[in-house]
Amino acid sequence: MEVERSNLLAFAKMSVRDVIQSMGGKQHVILDEKQQLKNQVTLSVNRLLLLIEHCLCHGLRKDISTGMEMFGSPTDTNKTSILRRAKEQVLSTTSSLFTQICPDPWPVVVHLSRCVSGSGDLSDTIQSMSEIRTGLGRSRVWIRQALMQKRLSTYFQHLVDLHCELPGSISPPIQSLPFKHIEQGEKRDCATNIRVSHTAFYHPGAMMLSDEGIVLAGLLVGLSSLDFCFVLKDNLSEMDGVLQPIPYHVYLQCDIDRLERFINKDNLFPAVDLSSVIDQKNFLEELNRKLQNQVEQHIVEQRNQHDRLQELTSVLDMLRLENRGLKIAVSELKRQAFVDSAVESPGFTPDSSISSKDSDISPEITCIKHNTAATPSSETELDRLQRQLEEKTMLLDTLRTEFSESQSRMVSISRQLTHSQTLLEQKQLLIRQLEGKAKGMSTIIEQMHER
Repeated sequence: MEVERSNLLAFAKMSVRDVIQSMGGKQHVILDEKQQLKNQVTLSVNRLLLLIEHCLCHGLRKDISTGMEMFGSPTDTNKTSILRRAKEQVLSTTSSLFTQICPDPWPVVVHLSRCVSGSGDLSDTIQSMSEIRTGLGRSRVWIRQALMQKRLSTYFQHLVDLHCELPGSISPPIQSLPFKHIEQGEKRDCATNIRVSHTAFYHPGAMMLSDEGIVLAGLLVGLSSLDFCFVLKDNLSEMDGVLQPIPYHVYLQCDIDRLERFINKDNLFPAVDLSSVIDQKNFLEELNRKLQNQVEQHIVEQRNQHDRLQELTSVLDMLRLENRGLKIAVSELKRQAFVDSAVESPGFTPDSSISSKDSDISPEITCIKHNTAATPSSETELDRLQRQLEEKTMLLDTLRTEFSESQSRMVSISRQLTHSQTLLEQKQLLIRQLEGKAKGMSTIIEQMHER
C-alpha cells in the first residue's frame, strides 16, 4: 500500500499542477461532461477528479453502509418518496454485481458531512437525486459540488482528523466498533450521536489514514483560487459508471521524435568501434597509472634531496664557524710570535719599538722575519694551522660545489614534476572524455537491444 500511496500522491501533484498551468491565468472554467471536443483544461480537470476518486476509495472497506440508503432525507414522508425508495431498493438488488465492482465511498462522505458544520445540506441534496443510483455516483457529484463551493480541501482536512461525532442515522462497520473501543461514558442509543473514528471506514494503510492524505489536503488548497462550474443537471446519469483506471501513460509520455533521433545512431552519431574505444580507454588508464607512479617517485626523490640539502647546509655552517675560529687562532699566533721576537731582540724598549714603528716599517718587517726564522717551534705551528686552513677551505669549496649541484638538481626535478603533473591532468581529462563516450555508446547499444 505504501507504493500505491506514493504513486497516488505523485500523480495528484502533477494533476494539480497541470490544472493550474492549463488555465493560463484564467480564474473561471465551465465543464460539461457531454462535451464532444474536450480541450486541455477539460482533460486536466477530468484526470484530477479521477485521482481524487481513487484517493477517496483507496483502502476503503466493502462492508460499510448508511441509514440514508433507505431514507433520502428526514422530510421524505410522502408517497412519491416511498415509491422512489422502493424503486431504488429494487434497482440496487438487481445490480448487486455492479455494486460489488464499484467501491462505495458515500458513507464516508455522509460521515464527513456530519463532521463539518453547515455541510449536511449538501449530502442531503445529493441523496435526494433520484437519477443517481450508486454511492460512487453520489460521491462524484459531491466532489464536483465541493469544488464549486471551494471547500474540498476543508472536507479532506477534516477527513484526515482523528474522529468526530457520527449521527445515529449512519451505521458504521460492525467490526470497527467492538465493545472495547466504546468507553463506559460514551455508550449511547441509536438516536444519539456515536463517537466513531474514520478508521472504521478504511483499512490500515489507506490513503486517508496516512501522511500522504495530509499532503493531499494541502495540495487541494491550491484549487481554491479557481472557480469551477460543472454542468450536472443533464449529466447525472453519467455519474454511475465504474471507477476508471488512472491514465498513467499521460504522465509517462516521452518525446517520440527525440527518442527516434536518440536511437538512430546513423544520423546522430558516427560509426564508432566500441572495442577500440575500450582498448584506448584501458591503454590510457595504464598510462595514467605509470605517470602517477613516476610522480610519486619524483616526490619521494625531491623530499630526499631536500633533506640532503638541509644536512649540507648545517655542515656548511659548522665549517664556516670552524674556519672563523681557525682564522682567529692564526692571527693570535702571529701576534704572539711577533711579541716573542720583539722581546728576545737586544736593546728592546717600548719607546724605541714605537719610534721604530713610526719611523721606518721596512726594517721592522725584516727584523720580524729574521726573528720568526729564529723560532722554529712557532713556525711549525703556523704551518700546521695554515695547512688546516687550506684543507678547510678546500672542503668548504667542495661543499659549496655540491650544494650548487643539489640546487640545480632540485630545480630540474621540480620542472619534471610540474611537467608530469600537467601531463597527468591532460591524460585524466582524456580518460573522462573517453569514459563519457563509452557510456553513451553503451546506452545506445542497450536501447538498440531493447528495441
